[in-house]
Amino acid sequence: MNKAKWFTLVETIIVLVIIWILSIVLMKTYTFISQISFRIEQEKKVTQEILFISQIIQNFSDRNSIDYDKYHTKLWTWFLSIKKWLTKILYLSWQDWNIEIYSTWTCLDPWISIDFLTWWYQCHLQVNNNWQIVDISNPKTTYLSQVIFKIVPYDSPQNYINWISTCTNYIGCIHKPWFFIISKAYSITYNQHRYNRINIPIQQFFNSIDNND
Repeated sequence: MNKAKWFTLVETIIVLVIIWILSIVLMKTYTFISQISFRIEQEKKVTQEILFISQIIQNFSDRNSIDYDKYHTKLWTWFLSIKKWLTKILYLSWQDWNIEIYSTWTCLDPWISIDFLTWWYQCHLQVNNNWQIVDISNPKTTYLSQVIFKIVPYDSPQNYINWISTCTNYIGCIHKPWFFIISKAYSITYNQHRYNRINIPIQQFFNSIDNND
């Protein structure tokens, strides 16, 4: 009788151990699935924000041309240096009169993972449309590193035969103005946990209209 009770106790302990192990496995599986789901959701939000930013910039570039008058001296100086035609401000003009697109001054890459400095890299993109400043990106959903624009050298077709043209001996010159936007987009939870670190590079090409034709 006692022997039967002993075996019953051992069996009960074994069952409890098995249940405990299964619980741990199930909990880890649930946690893993939750992390994956959260990461997918963060990637979706960052991607949507990038698409939103791209669409706004495309809308401006469809109605305006690069304002080379504001770049003439600086861009030519930078062209002779390592910073070939790079600028932190995109100047456009034409249908919307004067447009400036730039990132806010609080722009540091989020790899500086110090909690009390979080506000430093909550950078976003702004547009100054004739002194009316509007946010393009939303810092509550996505962080941005500082946005850089690469302006492609351009002159109107009639200036291509002129030896003082900025396009002289420069293969990259084409008849239609265009520019690149270069940046990085981060999830708002980038520094909390490793599985939350969503980092999507932004390097997109935009044409603008030619108001010289």
